[in-house]
Amino acid sequence: MSIKHLAIVGIAAATLTACGGKGGDAGKTDAAAPVAASQPAGNDFMSVYVRDLNKIADAVEKTHDEASAHEAALVIQTAGAELDTMSKEFEVKPAAEKTALIMARSDFVQANQRMAMAMMKLSTADPKTMQMISEAMDKLPKVDH
Repeated sequence: MSIKHLAIVGIAAATLTACGGKGGDAGKTDAAAPVAASQPAGNDFMSVYVRDLNKIADAVEKTHDEASAHEAALVIQTAGAELDTMSKEFEVKPAAEKTALIMARSDFVQANQRMAMAMMKLSTADPKTMQMISEAMDKLPKVDH
């Protein structure tokens, strides 16, 4: 499964959470809000993934022209190199454990929503610039699910 597919799983989880009947502010996120501080920090794959996904979201949110798209692509490439190393550890886990790890992290869902929203906004505002970033995203490491 690619990193993009993990993002889709996260967005689906967020949608399910938002539709879970909790009412009020359940499922809402503020794109500018920091990721939940209550989540454990560490050097595990999910912590690294969430941190790097937020770095990518920051870069995409700041993209407004070709030069900033190149900067965002560099951020994505750097994150990809780190994720490539960490994904080898994640790949050997059973599928059920991978799913449980993903679903247990509210910061994972928030980071995915934030990145998805930033990419949607950019693709609407400037499809050419979004294409440059998409090419860098396509080079992110694959994680077998």
